[in-house]
Amino acid sequence: MNLQINLNTPSPHSLLKNPEKAQSADEFEQNGTWDEIFMLGQQVPLAAIETLQYQAVNPMDDWASLVLVHLHATRDHIILLDPKILVITAEEEKLLRKSVQEVLDTFLLNQVIPTGTSWLFCTNEFSNLHTSSVELTNGRNIDVWMPKDIGKTGVARKWRQMQNEIQMIWHNHPVNLARSERGELPINSVWLQGVGSLSQIHPHSLIKFSKELHGNSLTLANVAQFLNKPFHRLNAKEISELEQGVHFIDGRNNLSNEMWESIWQACLKLLHQEKISHIQLTTEVFGKTHTSKVQVSDFNFKPSFLNTYFFKQRSIKQKFPSWESFESNIHWQPE
Repeated sequence: MNLQINLNTPSPHSLLKNPEKAQSADEFEQNGTWDEIFMLGQQVPLAAIETLQYQAVNPMDDWASLVLVHLHATRDHIILLDPKILVITAEEEKLLRKSVQEVLDTFLLNQVIPTGTSWLFCTNEFSNLHTSSVELTNGRNIDVWMPKDIGKTGVARKWRQMQNEIQMIWHNHPVNLARSERGELPINSVWLQGVGSLSQIHPHSLIKFSKELHGNSLTLANVAQFLNKPFHRLNAKEISELEQGVHFIDGRNNLSNEMWESIWQACLKLLHQEKISHIQLTTEVFGKTHTSKVQVSDFNFKPSFLNTYFFKQRSIKQKFPSWESFESNIHWQPE
């Protein structure tokens, strides 16, 4: 068969309910979430690959990203709230950047590239830092996720000094006062993430060796550009009509439960039509990669289902087993 499907699925509830079956990964040693590592490699050089949208990038140059964030103070610690909840206008970003331009000029060797929600910059000074992405950090105590020195001391202290100066300038900034009056969260800090170079990008083999990539993730779209592969926004109808090639489908990031179910149904439709011999599955369980395959024979657990859905000539509009009802029957194996 000329069509192959590599499907990245949500973490299965059946395994998440049994933590003794999986060894938990040490997130404190990671630079990003499992999904970011799966797409980019262990270093998670988010800044370098994002910069490709704006200019040519030397593969060996290190880049970093300053993400505009809101840090929330609780009684005994500070947490980073998910930046996705901040709606930042172009004018707000411009005014905030202008107010700290002197700080940026003092601490950074190169000018920043504004993206609307972050500032990208080529860096040597912060190359010796272990950073954690906002996706990994959001909702958590920032103390344990702050950038740390690796190989050279004093760099993390320099970063904290820059962050503190920016925070002081933004504390009563007109932009934030106006946001507070509208009931919006102020943009009161920046978060350093994604330090690394294009040469450190190592996508998982299921992405690397797929012909086309499908998903709703900006990071996956950037990976597609980096690998020079076609990228498609998720569309269940288009997936159910795929004809040839190896396709990676990201069913984990930036999609609703309803959309994921439609993607799952579209893949089962291809299996039912015998356009594919199996669906290659990957997922994450407690920070570890698990894989499996779904084949027509896997539906033998309920013979009446086969008679009804697979071997009778019926309209393909019928629904196949939902992900929720089927995922507990999948035999996952640690990678």
